[in-house]
Amino acid sequence: MLFGNCGKYKRLYGAWEERGVIGTRIEIEKKTVTVLWRGAPVLVSGYTVREDGEKLTLILKQNGMRYEHSTSDYATVTELFEENGKLTFRELFPISGPSETVLTKTENNRYGNYEIVTNECLPLLAGSWKDDRGFYFMTFNKDILSIGGEKKKIVLLKSRSYPSEIIVHAEDPSADMIDGLTNIVLRGDVLFATIPVCDAPSLELRFTKQ
Repeated sequence: MLFGNCGKYKRLYGAWEERGVIGTRIEIEKKTVTVLWRGAPVLVSGYTVREDGEKLTLILKQNGMRYEHSTSDYATVTELFEENGKLTFRELFPISGPSETVLTKTENNRYGNYEIVTNECLPLLAGSWKDDRGFYFMTFNKDILSIGGEKKKIVLLKSRSYPSEIIVHAEDPSADMIDGLTNIVLRGDVLFATIPVCDAPSLELRFTKQ
């Protein structure tokens, strides 16, 4: 039978990920399903639920997945259902064909296994920072990072595995770099960052507050 969304389907609500994999994430709320790929939403849809014993199938109002700024879908959702605490996600790609991913509930947010600590930790970063060679400069003004003529809104994250570190990340969870820098991390009173280099070791930068 086909039902509208109601309280009996609360077990669906929350975030689902493939354990140990950075890729598909599905967030289910009372009225919408959001499918994300590496932190970027590729589909937001309303839905209803079809119940078949313990199996709950989500019937999406839209099923085409599309990257931001793209004019066409790259794949379609063919089936999405929860059973025995697992969410099965089936897709159809035009070239490679069908694909299936099994997801489980997660406490991770869109940034990963991190606590968002922006408000309480911004004072530690406020001001200007310079790398040891004097080539790179960063300025933190509230939640805006200025570097290389670029301004980015940021969030600060604390790893649940390494709580002594504070990670600087673009507000957009899908952004891997800020002005070419990755792994921007505050350890104590020193800020570290990495410049990825193709076919060569990465360049590690060390910043101190001015």
